Amino acid sequence: MATQNEFLRLASPNEQRTISREDLGLYHAVIVGAVYKLSEGLDVTSTSTHFQPLRHCVDRNPYLSVVTGGNDTDKAYYERVPSVDLSQHIQIIQNTSTDSDDLSAMQQVITSDLDRPFPPGIPPWRTLILPLSNQRLFLAFAFSHSIGDGTTGLIFHRTFLEGLSLTNLSPHPSPNLVSIPSQPLPPPFDTPTTLSISYRFLLSTILTPLLPTPLTSLLNLSTTDPTPTTWTGALHPLTPPHSHHSKVHLFILPPATLAAALHECRAHTTTLTALLTHLIARSIASSLPSGTQATDLISETAINLRRAAGVSLTEAGNFVSVVAERHACGAFPRGDDAGAVGMTEAEWEKVKGTSRALAEKAGTLRDQAVGLLRYVSSVRKWVGEKLGQRRGVSFEVSNLGVFDAGVEEKGKEKAGIEEVVFAQPGMVAGPALAFNLVSVKGGGLVGSVTWSEGALGLEKDEGEAEFVRRVCEGVRRGLEEVGSGQ
Repeated sequence: MATQNEFLRLASPNEQRTISREDLGLYHAVIVGAVYKLSEGLDVTSTSTHFQPLRHCVDRNPYLSVVTGGNDTDKAYYERVPSVDLSQHIQIIQNTSTDSDDLSAMQQVITSDLDRPFPPGIPPWRTLILPLSNQRLFLAFAFSHSIGDGTTGLIFHRTFLEGLSLTNLSPHPSPNLVSIPSQPLPPPFDTPTTLSISYRFLLSTILTPLLPTPLTSLLNLSTTDPTPTTWTGALHPLTPPHSHHSKVHLFILPPATLAAALHECRAHTTTLTALLTHLIARSIASSLPSGTQATDLISETAINLRRAAGVSLTEAGNFVSVVAERHACGAFPRGDDAGAVGMTEAEWEKVKGTSRALAEKAGTLRDQAVGLLRYVSSVRKWVGEKLGQRRGVSFEVSNLGVFDAGVEEKGKEKAGIEEVVFAQPGMVAGPALAFNLVSVKGGGLVGSVTWSEGALGLEKDEGEAEFVRRVCEGVRRGLEEVGSGQ
């Protein structure tokens, strides 16, 4: 068995971006958590209970046995470790929430971990296990973006659930140690071979910010760069923030509300992601302080390119790009309660346009924004130079879709998943707000809103938290109106 790390490959430009961002202290843990219901007889408070399913996860996902090197350079790389000590990746925590509901307990766990750096020398992931009752627990899978995107978190939970159903006839002599075989890491996704960039797309990206608006219109060059009156929150801070700067707000859309909204989306030939992006923009616009002179907002919506790349939906890694869109505040209903009213036909047309744009981009590997990173001479410098500058995006939407574990088909499951939640750190150098969404098949949708303290340009703490609460309430009520056919 190997006793030292083995070099695997260099990081791709997008992987380099995630590594540099983390090394500079700007972004740490992505978290995808799930509420499990376990079979009787399993001790949810014992680390040994979780060794077998974690071993199964490590066996299935090569990214769980790698570390990165050269993190402070533009030539970061991946190495395989000879073994993984699972005890270093499990933390059993006590429920210290004063509230009795699961949502408050989950929010407390997530908030406490988003900004926690990963220890050097071991693979950058951990599991936080919060017992909720004798047979229920919340398991937060926290991992570095350098080893996967949000969908990678869903893949982990599906694999963990499989591991819980396996039966070991003979106990492993060292249940916490996993020996890692010599195998290649999957190739990076964002390569010139995979993601082609046209000259027009490249020149449009370079020239559009430099040209006056009439000329960009004449040349038919689209732009989603902010104007002086685009609301993008506060400037990026001048220096990396203190620890625990990320703020989190969780909200739930009940199954009935979600089902009714999905019905209306199908009736209007659009998607839930497109609708939610519109409702979020509308609610932000109506929730901004009265003195805010904002004419528009800019959103970035994450898209999963696994299908376009011909990659299995169960393959871990980074396969995400983004689609940017401008939202004119003047097109929204007016008034303090405007975020919670029904949809006009003009709004539905706007949402259908968003849906078409997302589907078009998710179906091609050509001219993807993530592919432009290879033209940046120093990704690390580019990431660091964002500090002190204006934000380019108002809010981000990342919808992981519907989690379906599929255990019902096996007929002998030992465990099930009741709820899933997805969160990422507040963006120090990125959008002012991030809306992270995921649902469980047949259930409701759990959303998290994250932001970096001070990023909204509002009064900190209660001012920011109250603003986010109003935005989420507007989205919830807006979705209820949609579901009622309004």
